[in-house]
Amino acid sequence: MAATIRYRISGIFLLSCIFSLFAAGALQAQTTPLPSALPSELFAESAKTGAAPGDYSAQDFAIEWKGPSPGGVTATLAEDSLEWIRVAEVLVVPRGRLILTAKGLSSGMVSYAGFSTPIEVRGGNGRVEIPSDIASSIGNVWTLRLSSAANRVSLRVGTQSLVLRYSIPVVDHAGTIAIGVGPYAYTFEAEHTNTHTWAAIITAYGSYRLSDTMRIVGFDASAAHYNYYNDTGIYLSTVSAKAFDNRLLVNIMLGAHALVFRTDNVHYLRPGGPQGFELVYRDAFKRAYNLSLGAFIYPPISNRSYYNVWARWGGAGLFAELNFIAWREKGGSSDIQGVYNRSIGVSLGMPLFRFF
Repeated sequence: MAATIRYRISGIFLLSCIFSLFAAGALQAQTTPLPSALPSELFAESAKTGAAPGDYSAQDFAIEWKGPSPGGVTATLAEDSLEWIRVAEVLVVPRGRLILTAKGLSSGMVSYAGFSTPIEVRGGNGRVEIPSDIASSIGNVWTLRLSSAANRVSLRVGTQSLVLRYSIPVVDHAGTIAIGVGPYAYTFEAEHTNTHTWAAIITAYGSYRLSDTMRIVGFDASAAHYNYYNDTGIYLSTVSAKAFDNRLLVNIMLGAHALVFRTDNVHYLRPGGPQGFELVYRDAFKRAYNLSLGAFIYPPISNRSYYNVWARWGGAGLFAELNFIAWREKGGSSDIQGVYNRSIGVSLGMPLFRFF
């Protein structure tokens, strides 16, 4: 048990030291530029749609005329026509179908955004539907400088007002160390050992943000058992693809790990290079909670293999993780049989501290 704790502390210390090497200074705040005007592609069928910022419908918007309204002409938004189009990394704008009706017409055309659409006339009454950008211009976007000292700001236009609540950390830490623990079905097989039991697995997680798409990440797992192992890995994680309005991220993780285990009272250190990937779906089931599925894999080669598969869900505080770790390494007097370990269980974790 003492050996397990010693290697466990060493793993956390190793993660902290390596991440510190990449923290030469504080990250500078980055801002996302907004377009000076709404793009012409806003009306295209291929326009990139985004997630709605709230529970809005067409009934929440009103049509206002610039100047006196034309006699006999009414304008409404078609029900179920509201869509949100992403025009910047941090900005979506609404669009919908505008329904224009007019009385006493024999024919006519409506021009918009460089296009013209004929008015359908029946019995002297005309009707036409055209796509419309409800925001009308980027000028309707307010740029605010928010402070972490406050948590709300009031906005007012004419007789309408709203209160925007927000949360900003005092310091935007680039690094995080988290810890977890849970019960695992534990198997350890060697030349003179055949263990099938339950054991506590203690896990540590490290992350240091280099940019919006690149991080240094680490993982450490230790079994609290006489036939223990310690697994520490360091990887460069990069975002290789995004989908579903940037809510689904595909991360590729390249790096290496080291296994420490004991069999027949002999300790072994086995470095390796399993490579990994991770799928992250943001705001899964609950806002600000993410679901991630990932794996590190080293296929069977020369009687060595490694598999680490996980499913994790949680937010900035607590998280839960279903984890499967299985590896085979050379050890003992017989390299043919070697050492095989498998553990599967659930861990509950939380951030331990944040830095830089």
